[in-house]
Amino acid sequence: MITTNVSSFNPDTLNHIFNFILRGVNEEDREDVKQDSIVQILTAIHKGNIKKDISTFSHTVIKRSVVDYYT
Repeated sequence: MITTNVSSFNPDTLNHIFNFILRGVNEEDREDVKQDSIVQILTAIHKGNIKKDISTFSHTVIKRSVVDYYT
């Protein structure tokens, strides 16, 4: 059961994922990608769409946000 909710979500817990994935992103684009990812993750939490590990889910969302940002 996922215990994370919107009010208890701390984006800083994802810094290790952001640092890993965003290392190849232009510096001036990193904050935009990060903010977009956080909005998508919070939306999924609010809708109850995360069924397993939030870390794995977040990793996927962040990777897809990078792709979407550049396409």
